[in-house]
Order: sequence, then C-alpha cells, then structure tokens
Amino acid sequence: MATIYDVSKRAGVSTATVSRVVNNNPKVDPHLRQRVLSAMEELHYVPNGSARSLVTKQTRRIALLISDITNPFFAQTARGAIWRLDQWTL
Repeated sequence: MATIYDVSKRAGVSTATVSRVVNNNPKVDPHLRQRVLSAMEELHYVPNGSARSLVTKQTRRIALLISDITNPFFAQTARGAIWRLDQWTL
C-alpha cells in the first residue's frame, strides 16, 4: 500500500505538497498538481481515512444501534437512514 511519502518521492515534491493536492488546495501550481495526481494514480494511492480523522477531528462515520434487526420497523428505519445518507454530498 502506497503512502504519502511514496507519492512525494515519485512526484519529486514534499509531503506537504501531496497533502495540499489531496485536500484540493487552490494554491498548488496546476503542473505540480498533475504530477502529484499522476504519481497517486501510478501507485494506486488512497488517502488514509484514519490518519485524516486524527487531524480533522471528524470521523465522518455514523452509527445506528438497532435492538432487534428482525423487527420490520427497525429494518425500515435503517433503510431510510441509508437512503438519506446517500443523498448527502460529503
């Protein structure tokens, strides 16, 4: 699994620049952005969600506690929650 360090080495930039590209910072030079994006694609890099949540203090996860999954009410509630969450653009 590729890391931000692997991407920075492949693109010839700092890890801070890779981070700026991942976070869509508009101040990154377009040619540099493309170089980083190409390196990310070549290495199949996927940002680490756990590491990101440590910095942002947001997990972007929702828990749904259901007492009886066989009860049709709870199954319908879960379906409704999933449908509604799919409507959000996170």
